[in-house]
Amino acid sequence: MQRFVSLDYAKSNAHPGWLVQYRGRGLFSPWVRLCTGGVHTHSAMMTNFNEISEVREFVGGRITDLDFQVKRFNGQMDFYSVSRFYYDPVGMEKTITYMRQMAESCSYDWTNIFLLAARRVPICHLLFHDRPIDDKADFHRLRRHCSDAVALAYQMGLADPVPRCPNRLVTPHDLTKSMMFVYEFSL
Repeated sequence: MQRFVSLDYAKSNAHPGWLVQYRGRGLFSPWVRLCTGGVHTHSAMMTNFNEISEVREFVGGRITDLDFQVKRFNGQMDFYSVSRFYYDPVGMEKTITYMRQMAESCSYDWTNIFLLAARRVPICHLLFHDRPIDDKADFHRLRRHCSDAVALAYQMGLADPVPRCPNRLVTPHDLTKSMMFVYEFSL
């Protein structure tokens, strides 16, 4: 059950380190929903009380304020806090710092998006089978997609939100299902 709140409520209650999931209505949104099996098509993170850091298609990494995001995506944003079982103030600060760094330096990884989609197509999935991927060796990659960047940021400071799945294969739907996050409200 979604709980919609006002922008003022969100500004005073959304905390740095919270996951922001988008239910997109754009050109690629139906395709993303089909490939991931979920309702969310984009992932970002609150990195300050009025600031969202993200890696977005056609844009790359960026940091915007909540007002800007609400003007573009009103009624499409879901906010998730980090479960108390995973929360650690020092780790959260590392998570936020790393996400800001990625938002300032990363470009969008279209190749990985193609591979993610191909893995879900019958017959094609045989060509793009699972290969072991070392997340530790993958930390300094400068091309990422949205949920890849968010998952890596949480892994750097707190814990891996989607264990046993390499970050570059994490989708927005995987983050939504993660036990690490608790739904708070929608905006």
